[in-house]
Amino acid sequence: MTTYPRLHLPEDCLPAAPRLFARQVAGDSMTGDNIMDGDYVLCDPDREPEDGDIAIVFVHDWRSPVTGHLCTGRVIKHVRFRPDGMTLESSNLAYPPMTLTAANKPRVEAVAVGVVRHIGGELPAASR
Repeated sequence: MTTYPRLHLPEDCLPAAPRLFARQVAGDSMTGDNIMDGDYVLCDPDREPEDGDIAIVFVHDWRSPVTGHLCTGRVIKHVRFRPDGMTLESSNLAYPPMTLTAANKPRVEAVAVGVVRHIGGELPAASR
């Protein structure tokens, strides 16, 4: 089981979203939007995604055209809706778009509404 640190943020810094949660970013595919490896993206699972939004999307069995690797899991990308599925776009041009169909079972889990970056050392342990 993975334990994630608690983020203690002033309430006036947060969007009004009752089920707001944070996901830690791994990788550099969204650096064009100033979302960096290690950042925490604040996510609203109740917000309806619009075309172009940055979102957390669960993807099943997508094969990378570059590496040939099969991907199943959560990604953070710009969402572009198409009649036959969706395209997920990175903001780092080194990464090609992910074209998804119903076979990939894409599911938008939440829309990104903010970013938190910790600078300097480890996050402090959560108070008990």
